[in-house]
Amino acid sequence: MSPFAAKLARQIGAVVFLAAVFLAYSYPLVWHWDAQIIGLDKAFADTPQILSNLYLFQADLAAGSYGHTQELFYPVGASTWMHGFTPGMSLLYAFIGGNVFSFLNSFLLCCFVLSGLGAYRLAQGYTTSFVGALLVAFVFTFSSFHLAQWQDHYWYVINFTLPWYLLYFPKVFDFHPQHWFFRLASIKYLLICFALGIVSASLEYYTTFFLIYLSVFYAFWKRYLSQIKWTWAPWKKALSWGIGILLISFLIDTLRSLGMDDNHGFYWSGDLAGLVVPQNNKFFGTLFASWQGAWQEPGPDEKNIFLGFSFILGLSLAKRLFWKETVLDAKGKNLFYATTFLLVLCFPVLKVFGITLLKLPSALLHYVPFLNNIRVPTRWAILVYLFAMLFLVRMFELGLSTKRRNWAFSILILALVFEYWPNTYLRFPASPVDEHVELIKAEKGEVLMTLPFGVRDGFKMIGEQDNRLQYEQTLHHKKMLGGYFSRVADTVFHFYEQDALCRDLFSKMDKSDSSYILQDYSSFFMNFHPNLLYLRKDYVGSRAWLHFAEACWQQGIKLEKVSPQLYRIIYP
Repeated sequence: MSPFAAKLARQIGAVVFLAAVFLAYSYPLVWHWDAQIIGLDKAFADTPQILSNLYLFQADLAAGSYGHTQELFYPVGASTWMHGFTPGMSLLYAFIGGNVFSFLNSFLLCCFVLSGLGAYRLAQGYTTSFVGALLVAFVFTFSSFHLAQWQDHYWYVINFTLPWYLLYFPKVFDFHPQHWFFRLASIKYLLICFALGIVSASLEYYTTFFLIYLSVFYAFWKRYLSQIKWTWAPWKKALSWGIGILLISFLIDTLRSLGMDDNHGFYWSGDLAGLVVPQNNKFFGTLFASWQGAWQEPGPDEKNIFLGFSFILGLSLAKRLFWKETVLDAKGKNLFYATTFLLVLCFPVLKVFGITLLKLPSALLHYVPFLNNIRVPTRWAILVYLFAMLFLVRMFELGLSTKRRNWAFSILILALVFEYWPNTYLRFPASPVDEHVELIKAEKGEVLMTLPFGVRDGFKMIGEQDNRLQYEQTLHHKKMLGGYFSRVADTVFHFYEQDALCRDLFSKMDKSDSSYILQDYSSFFMNFHPNLLYLRKDYVGSRAWLHFAEACWQQGIKLEKVSPQLYRIIYP
């Protein structure tokens, strides 16, 4: 077999392995490929947004208003530019069409395989072992963090551009000291990296920011930081770093006492316990149930950064090999420093089981406007897995014989497949959609009002927004009051808060007001002018429903019953 054929065969083997793991971890999804996706069927889940985004993209293209939609937040609508809109995926679906569930499942399968293949190719620069490169591919693609996010946060598993970008970006510039800063070394790789950046920006903004941050840091590292020669004794370095960290921790405490906003970065900071405590493992995760608790909040999926016991043991051996002079090479050192740097980014607030120990220097980034948009620092963990495993395979490559390292890689990959195996995923929709959706679709009215409804983004909610209703919109195609986007402009919140009927209904949804004092609600019916009203089952007979019915009666508006949960709104 020629070298090219052997290389191609190994890559095909890697693709088959990654696809097989995808199907095994998501089982029995393969039997529901065209009817469900992995996700949560809950009011505040993000999964319905994935399907909603595909619908909104096509609806806005048809209306010629891309970048702004009136399908939600009617009648003012909202901008989609700061929403996790995944226009790249939506545009692909607009071309392909077909069953939306089959498309999403196939798209995710391709993303996982491309992620792993990119990590595999990247690892070939650090090890000659096929199994070692496959180990890196598996850990990056199916890390505990990735698998936890898969349940409800598709955006954060669509990051296949990362390893490919890291593979090509070092070939773009030449940072030789004789140049002022850098010299363009390859237009070809520059164009490839630019294309990867565009693709990334069309799919997920966290990954895009990671690419930007890593590019800037790499440039400064190559041109300046790596040239610094430390002549201090080790104890002087350790003492200096310790004093610096303590001073920065004190500075951050001072900033917090002065009321400086960290944009929720400390709220979402990781916990060191997450690295060693399995939370979602199918086979032995329940053995550690007593170790799980309040330290996981908020969002246990964001704290699920379990490395794997075999990975930790492997890293311990790699660290021992690292300190041997015979294996100290530039690649190994750079990987060690990069992993440490990424860990610091993951843990701006150093906590163990919820107990705060220190604030690390990376916490200062969360006070810097624009930079603090990376407000969930644990999402750097995807790169921790990648660089830590690259460090491991590099050390094994240099410190172990071919036979020993291949055995070690094989044992590690088998152990981690077992350790990372997730609990059976919930699927969306959990059950067939109720018949009310077909009734809504059959009605002639253009605007649907629901109870509950509200305006919600990643920071704020007024009213009560049920995201499942946005999925139902993809089936009945009516414009809707309220909605949920990643970011919603203050003007949209203000528009709804200024309306008297919206304000009174919101207060009855959150049970802060039980009165039935009617006001002049004519502006609501003039501005919003809903044609249909749908009541979620628990809102039939609720205070909000009774208040809305009286408001209609006050304005001479008739509610014509179509079903126990659906009414036509007939204007005089």
